[in-house]
Amino acid sequence: MSYFLIQHQLALDLMGTDQNAFLPLSNVMTEDLCLESSRIKNAHLISRLICNKKKYIAFYKGDLETAAKMYDLSLEFPTGAHG
Repeated sequence: MSYFLIQHQLALDLMGTDQNAFLPLSNVMTEDLCLESSRIKNAHLISRLICNKKKYIAFYKGDLETAAKMYDLSLEFPTGAHG
């Protein structure tokens, strides 16, 4: 479920809206809280996906400093087989 919410949030961010894709799931859940939760749970796939999404949006908006920070943060989550 989180995977689709992150992709939905990507589309909303690219459209320039302030909508929160996580709102139907919870009144308090945000992308940042989802990232923190996935980091605590060692959910590397979700954590990496959120970092890459944030990196893409930052790069698209010209915020290269944030894009670099998200790249560095994404390196904390190892890639591997998720079969």
